[in-house]
Amino acid sequence: MKMETVKQTVTVNGMSCNGCANHVQRAFETIPAVQSVDVSLDEKKASVVTNQAVKLKEFQEALAGTNYSAVTIL
Repeated sequence: MKMETVKQTVTVNGMSCNGCANHVQRAFETIPAVQSVDVSLDEKKASVVTNQAVKLKEFQEALAGTNYSAVTIL
């Protein structure tokens, strides 16, 4: 049985280097539903594949205590 996936794009403020992008990726990977994350520093976005829709609040909580903020889900 194939599991359904949800693709979400999250805009992220505060990233200024590849290290920042890596930090955001690792933070989002801590969310249980997340299967993969691809962060674009240039676009200030993270493309996230999950096994269920993740609310903006969950992305924001994953970044709590960092200099980054999840702004919107496109």
